[in-house]
Amino acid sequence: SIPDSSDSVSTANFGSFSALALFAERAAAVRQGFRMHAGNLGAVADLCRRLDGLPLAIELAAARLRLLSVEQLAARVESDDRFHLLTRGNTGGHPRHQTLRATMDWSAALLTPAERLLWQRAAVFPGRFDMNAAVAVCAGGGLPAGKMFEALAGLIDKSVLTAAEDIGTRQYWMLETVREYALERGRDREPDGLDEGVLRQRHRDYYAAMAERFHEHWFGPQQVQWTQQMRAALPNVRQALAYCLGTPGQEHIALRMAGGLDFFWSSCGVNQEGRLWLRRALAADHTPGPDRARALTSYVRVLTSQSLHGEAAGAAQESVDLARRFDDDLVPAALTGCGLNMVHLGQLSEGISLLDEAIARARSDASPPLVLVVAMVYRCFVLTAEGRMADVRELLTECQSICREHGDSALLTYALTMSVPPLLESGEVVRAAALAGEALPLAAAMHDNLGLTLSFEMMAWCASAQRDHRRAACLFGAAALQVTMNGGSPFDVGPYHDAREPFERTSRSALGDAAFEAEMRRGERLPLDQAVAYALTGHHRPVSADSPTSAVRTGEPVLTPREREVAELVAQGLTNKQIGARLFITHRTAEGHIENIFVKLGLTSRTQLAARLSQRRQPDNGTPPELHTDHED
Repeated sequence: SIPDSSDSVSTANFGSFSALALFAERAAAVRQGFRMHAGNLGAVADLCRRLDGLPLAIELAAARLRLLSVEQLAARVESDDRFHLLTRGNTGGHPRHQTLRATMDWSAALLTPAERLLWQRAAVFPGRFDMNAAVAVCAGGGLPAGKMFEALAGLIDKSVLTAAEDIGTRQYWMLETVREYALERGRDREPDGLDEGVLRQRHRDYYAAMAERFHEHWFGPQQVQWTQQMRAALPNVRQALAYCLGTPGQEHIALRMAGGLDFFWSSCGVNQEGRLWLRRALAADHTPGPDRARALTSYVRVLTSQSLHGEAAGAAQESVDLARRFDDDLVPAALTGCGLNMVHLGQLSEGISLLDEAIARARSDASPPLVLVVAMVYRCFVLTAEGRMADVRELLTECQSICREHGDSALLTYALTMSVPPLLESGEVVRAAALAGEALPLAAAMHDNLGLTLSFEMMAWCASAQRDHRRAACLFGAAALQVTMNGGSPFDVGPYHDAREPFERTSRSALGDAAFEAEMRRGERLPLDQAVAYALTGHHRPVSADSPTSAVRTGEPVLTPREREVAELVAQGLTNKQIGARLFITHRTAEGHIENIFVKLGLTSRTQLAARLSQRRQPDNGTPPELHTDHED
């Protein structure tokens, strides 16, 4: 076992990770006086992660402490050929155990020709992949598609590949050490003309096509599933983009691919990375055309969400010019991004004019509903800043209707949260809290930092209005954390500052500066699942029928069929390991499903989940069916 990069390793707990304990034991045998301490813990953990927790590799690395420090070892494993570095193990052992390469050679000799060929080819995937990807990239040239299943099964049986069910499909991957070895062998011995260049082109084509499908189908009832699929595919997407940008003549594919992932970058918690890929792609290919217009519109959306309005100005104007010149269908989206950015830059009348044109064109041109909803949400943002609350309510009601009709949750988050200020202004505090509470788990399911910022902020405003000042301060802190993760705040428009200030001032005055700041810091430190659960259930008074929690419970079905299975097993008292064995998934995958369930239902413990299920099974008790899925009897 190895610590995740996010784990905090200390001298008190490092022994709970068997990889670190093994390294410490072997290192002490090699170098007298070696011990684990605060100064080398991070380097040891990093080294063991880079070696995939493989015992032999760890033992061989520890033997190198005769010549190198731990920090030097970690750096060399990252930058050098680990198979050359990790040699000369126990010379008294079996020859195949004396070097990492000898072990890998021995393992490869046990494979059938088809298995060996698939191993070498599948090494082109830096992350997880499924059967469809394996066939599209690896089949042919001595490995017919009909033999793929048998070859995959053989690699799994021999522990070359790991398999687990994730996001509704069987996924495969290999340890980085195993993958590096397979890549090296493939470069030396690949027969039938299917060399690494061909494999990388096929890999690029597969994930470029996936990006296009994401662009076409993301707005709809499969939105969360599409988001999960793209997040799981992100290592492969990165490699495909890097390949295109590093291969002369392929830059345009990167431009189209990055532009097609528009709402993955801006609405799924990866906007900072998306900004970098879009910037690189736009710099690599200046060819005027619809693909550049789309990529520029995506770039503006990401920059605006991070308050980088000055940087977005030129790209925004160019996106409008290119859209008008090459593709009328792209004009509403380009106008929307440019208009909102102008508003942020203080060009209010010009920005509003462009937003109004965007809405009018989206309606008359029968644009996809996604384009119309985005334009209306952006317009509502400005209407709220102008104080035109009646107009905001009318437009947002239409937005919510469109989102619900199409099964969208990402844009619905914004339509719900932006309904809060006008409701608070009219004194409808309970209704405002209910809508903010409905929005929060939707944003959490998408990992949308900007949506989470808005949701936590609006719930903080509502808590302050309800005189729940300690909770308000904590939620202000949770929102501040999301601002940091997002890279900017949507509250940099003056009227929003003005609207926010009374709520923060009231709660700060009620608690006192010291207590308010302490609660804010607590909110900033809360993990997302705990922050969501606290926001939805952390009331200091009985939860009313119109509370945010009730709003979530009476909403659309929220658990997938797999999550429902996991929830039932949790209620039966099974551990993560037992759930994994029962459902043929890893215990980590089971753990991930449980975390999602807690976030979606606003729970914090297995006991609460068991109680919720027990209540639901009682006939005619009025408990809303929040665990319902379309696959239930």
